[in-house]
Amino acid sequence: MDSLDKKFYRINEVSEMLGVPYSTLRFWETCFKKLKPRRNAGGTRLYSPEDLELLHTIVYLVKVRGLKIEAAQDMLKVNPE
Repeated sequence: MDSLDKKFYRINEVSEMLGVPYSTLRFWETCFKKLKPRRNAGGTRLYSPEDLELLHTIVYLVKVRGLKIEAAQDMLKVNPE
């Protein structure tokens, strides 16, 4: 992943970077407890570079390797890196 030069990224930026729809990002928040983007006063999700690293891993596990959500959750519990 390219170096992250901002402190926070909005959901539209994250969606574009990862090639994942907004709805999928919101759904993954309910599935992966470590994924907790902040929200600004208007309720907009703000993803940290750490959130992006986790999302990059989730995309790899679910989209590239083809794991189901439950299997990806188990993989992240065993090896969070």
